[in-house]
Amino acid sequence: MFPFGPHYDQHQLKVQLKLAVSRIQIVKNKKATLVRDERKHIAELLRNRSEENARLRVEMVIKDESSIECFNIIEVLCELMFARILLIDLQTEMPTELKGSIYSLVYASQRIQMPELALIKKQLMGKYGRQLEYDVNSQHGQCFVNPKIIQQLSSYIPEPLLMLHYLNDIAMEYNVDCSWQSSNTEQLLKQLQVAQQQHLMVPAGWTNPGLPRGCMFGHHASHTNPQYPTPPAIKHSSTSQ
Repeated sequence: MFPFGPHYDQHQLKVQLKLAVSRIQIVKNKKATLVRDERKHIAELLRNRSEENARLRVEMVIKDESSIECFNIIEVLCELMFARILLIDLQTEMPTELKGSIYSLVYASQRIQMPELALIKKQLMGKYGRQLEYDVNSQHGQCFVNPKIIQQLSSYIPEPLLMLHYLNDIAMEYNVDCSWQSSNTEQLLKQLQVAQQQHLMVPAGWTNPGLPRGCMFGHHASHTNPQYPTPPAIKHSSTSQ
């Protein structure tokens, strides 16, 4: 399409989409193993009343679990595009039903170091032009990017109540008594319980402070827009002491 730029090749795009899914599954499994081991370590820290060290470590657990959720979404989008690749071949313009997937994958490829995603972006730019890379990062273009991907690939520090929610969950999972809680923590736990009762505690990854104003997708875009299927929830296997 562009004599001095990348050229679109349907076969290459299909190959890279499949390879990306395989790579993502490997990365997810590694991260899940790290999270499982780290949760055990945090439980031991709480059992030894080392709450401050546990807080530092739980921040990384939250980010790793958010990363796994992000990879779940990217995996689904790759599979969706692979299944509907004929729409890309048969239409000169970008198919409306794939715009969210295309923008989301290009956006993710710029922020995740993964060769397969970089090659997928190259193929999509060969089809739709170099401008695609810039359109995705514009205020208007980010309206079509999956909001969970935008949030989870941004730099953020988890809220104290969310970290406490994780610590309390880990303590319950590994049967750690409440002696690890400082007086300040006890007060925060009470706030957390009230927030949960009033449905104020939003699951990680649902809010999106980085979403540009004026976008047509809200907090629950992945639940209302068919371009953004919700990936399976992350589960933790219960482990005895």
